[in-house]
Amino acid sequence: MATTSNSNFNPNWASPPGNTIDELLRERKISFNTLAKNLNADTDYLNNLIHGNIPLTEEIAVKLASHLGASAKFWLNRESHYRQSVDKLRENEEKKWLNNLPISEMVKLGWIPSNYSPGLLLEYFSVSNVWAWKSKYRKLFSTTSFRSSLALNQTSCLFLLG
Repeated sequence: MATTSNSNFNPNWASPPGNTIDELLRERKISFNTLAKNLNADTDYLNNLIHGNIPLTEEIAVKLASHLGASAKFWLNRESHYRQSVDKLRENEEKKWLNNLPISEMVKLGWIPSNYSPGLLLEYFSVSNVWAWKSKYRKLFSTTSFRSSLALNQTSCLFLLG
């Protein structure tokens, strides 16, 4: 049987520890409310934990190990890998976003300095992150018709309107 290396595996998604929690709840027929009680947490907290909106702490890892199995170390490693994946995805998304912006035109027009940073660009557009930018400006693109011009392309129009 041939073995394959997964060192080249670079998923474009991240799986929070909550996916494993959810699977184990179903597998063991434990209700969401029962687990929340066992963790001494309310259902909002558990829901946020499952969706990866809040970090899995050492205290919760110990309780998960006790009530769902595996070790506290497993749960903490699962959390760590998830956060690393999210950071990598954000970094990749930021790079793609930067590559799609007409940076040279923005510098030439004096909108941003030549020594810009991603943070400065986010500030320029009054958004906190790339996802907020996409959300804000996707609406603009979906409701705006653009004319083609050699002097002005669709991307440049966005900045004139912004």
